[in-house]
Amino acid sequence: MTSVLYVDDDHQLGSAVSQVFLRAGYHYLYAHSAEEALSLLDRHDVDVVVSDQQMPHGSGMDLLTYMRERGHLAPVILFTAYGSVPDAVRSVAAGALEYLQKPLDPQVLVRAVEKAAALRRSDRELIDRMHTVQTDHATPRMLGESPVMRSLMRQISAAADSSATVLVEGETGTGKELVAKTIHMLRAGKAAPFIAINCAAIPESLIESVLFGHERGAFTGAIARTLGAFERANGGTLLLDEVSEMRFDLQAKLLRVLQERSFERVGGNVLIRANTRVVATTNRSLLEAVSDGRFRDDLYHRLNVVRIVVPPLRERHGDIPALARHFIAAAAVDHARPISSVSLDVLTTLEAYPWPGNLRQLQAVANRAVVNCRDDVIKPCHLELDRELAMRVDARVAVPVALAMNPAAPPETLNLSDAENMLISKAIAHTGGRFDTAAALLGIHPRTLRRKLARMRAPDDGSGARGDRA
Repeated sequence: MTSVLYVDDDHQLGSAVSQVFLRAGYHYLYAHSAEEALSLLDRHDVDVVVSDQQMPHGSGMDLLTYMRERGHLAPVILFTAYGSVPDAVRSVAAGALEYLQKPLDPQVLVRAVEKAAALRRSDRELIDRMHTVQTDHATPRMLGESPVMRSLMRQISAAADSSATVLVEGETGTGKELVAKTIHMLRAGKAAPFIAINCAAIPESLIESVLFGHERGAFTGAIARTLGAFERANGGTLLLDEVSEMRFDLQAKLLRVLQERSFERVGGNVLIRANTRVVATTNRSLLEAVSDGRFRDDLYHRLNVVRIVVPPLRERHGDIPALARHFIAAAAVDHARPISSVSLDVLTTLEAYPWPGNLRQLQAVANRAVVNCRDDVIKPCHLELDRELAMRVDARVAVPVALAMNPAAPPETLNLSDAENMLISKAIAHTGGRFDTAAALLGIHPRTLRRKLARMRAPDDGSGARGDRA
């Protein structure tokens, strides 16, 4: 039975909607405020949340934000009598599934709830499937139910249902190897071999032997026959990590293996066949490498049968609290610390941080917080994110000195550009240089903020135009 939480301060409308939900056969909960809704969500397993946008003590958007901070990821349907197209766009961008107008049409409302409930069931099945093959507490796992993570999980599931070669792209620290392992586990299971080779870490003189093996006497020091990664991964998966760094002449041999499923050991002449599934990862654009002549075009297309792009952590809105709790719990076990909870301020701080180092950086910060904590509650002071920010600050986007010296000073004229510069400077000063947080205060994208800062810094050429235009 679908469980629906309805949130509205209008008792009369709430009574009418309750009849609609009861006739549809839903299990029905009712809250009069965002605070009461959060209390119910903490105590009940809810499939869908339907909330008024305009309420006296916390809006529907506030509720959505609080839900994500606490790890409640049920689909949210918002409704309002005062909506507009921009409001609808902002709500959907923030994670709302639907944005309905009052007066509520019972049929439209039920259809929206059915759609949300079906999505919730599908996502739970997919997440359960992922978690059945990821049981190590120290592994980040496929945690999160943000839209980009649900999309990633669907791509992983589809890739696992085939034997095609997979190319996994993404920034450093996003979890590309975890994606490869999950594809392997869903396809072949724990019994099948999973062999990972870092193409950037192995000396060029050894990479061919590492991949294909060698016969005794093939070269100085080859005192015995050695099986290569393709043979050892037979019946399972071979991960070619950072494949963009593979030696150019060796790329032709890899292409042959992918095409013919056969190879010869170094120093041998016996054709060896291996049923090995290849997953390649890269933190660089292979297309750019092809254009630069560093990577074979034919090999690129052979690897890029199924392409998966792993999103950076800064795009996984709503997932950071669950990931942080997971990493902190794992660190507490590793360091034997009795951590009982994480303060809400910590989760808010972590969500506002841009995470240039992605999951790997979040895991390091979680470990540091556990080590620094001398009681049982993780607090913002334990994170030491100011140190992280100082280590990663980009001098190219520093605030102009004249504005930073006195950010509260009003502009000398009513020129819109001067007023904008003042607001940007105040936002940067107020957030201590945290660009994502400052951009959120200004209601713009971080990339837009960086462009505006560059324009503020550029010297005036006398034409009235400064810097690059957006």
